[in-house]
Amino acid sequence: MRQVLGNLFENCLRYTAPGGRVRLDASEDDGRLCLVVDDSAPGVPDAALARLGERFYRVDASRSRASGGAGLGLALCLRLVEAQGGSIAFAHSPLGGLRATIAFDLEGA
Repeated sequence: MRQVLGNLFENCLRYTAPGGRVRLDASEDDGRLCLVVDDSAPGVPDAALARLGERFYRVDASRSRASGGAGLGLALCLRLVEAQGGSIAFAHSPLGGLRATIAFDLEGA
């Protein structure tokens, strides 16, 4: 989980402008742990949301090259969460950027 949150926060901080916001919320509901990471970075187009877990996929290749992204961070997050029996979903954040929602069953964790 440390690697997943580290990758998500690194991604948030890479694309969120100085003075922007990054938020982590955690909750438990019916035996499931839910972690939500939101940022106020420039938004991700609707068509790109479904592709965020693909290896080497970058929403804007020129922006990613300038900031050092290789298109592997979110793909790694997805694989690590799924390997632990969890799920991760990407959506638009109420802060204006990206929202990553991670969910795990607490039973057996």
